[in-house]
Amino acid sequence: MVQAGGGAGMSLSTIYDELVGSAADALLKGRLEIDSRAALLREQICVRLERELGLSEHSFAFPVLTAYLANGIRLYLLGFYDASIVEVESRVASALHGRLHGTWERSGIGHAAGAPPSPAVTLALLIDQAESAGLFALPSLPHDRLAGLYAGLRELADKRTAIEARNRDQGLQITVWAPRRGALSGGPGAAHTEPILGYYLSWGANLHHLLIDAVLAVTLILAQDGAHGTASSG
Repeated sequence: MVQAGGGAGMSLSTIYDELVGSAADALLKGRLEIDSRAALLREQICVRLERELGLSEHSFAFPVLTAYLANGIRLYLLGFYDASIVEVESRVASALHGRLHGTWERSGIGHAAGAPPSPAVTLALLIDQAESAGLFALPSLPHDRLAGLYAGLRELADKRTAIEARNRDQGLQITVWAPRRGALSGGPGAAHTEPILGYYLSWGANLHHLLIDAVLAVTLILAQDGAHGTASSG
């Protein structure tokens, strides 16, 4: 039987009203935050893709931005930083793997029956392979931008790894650690399962920069594939 808390204090419904129930205020705040993130990302597109590299609607950046990575970008704009990182990291890893190896074997799917699965192919490993192969070392890309691109992609991979580690800990926090704290505190301690604000501040602080790195990386992959296709068909 669930027992009511004793002593004088705020009721649960009052706490709800003050902390959760003001949907109108939350929607207004959410809209302002979306506008702020959209402005940050738009500035990066204008400066780093259009002005510095001359990419336009006639480049491969157009389908990358509006189709291939669009879901990840929308998730960022809506404030779902972890989901955005997972989506964009997966898309970049798929594009890199296809360009470097031609097939996707991240989980060993597609092997013959009974064959042992291949080790997981992580984005970090694919970035190392791309750098060794000089995949992005193009005359049109300055050396400092190339170094920044690899650094941004590696940070994206690190953030995905951090999210996976957080997810592995989540079950233990909810089922073991939080109930123990709740038992000691009479209930309130069970609410503090993780420093979620800290995670989101870390994941979202420079995500607009990393999204541009992802757009540029996939754009360069498609541009090279297109050049190879044109050369081979000539």
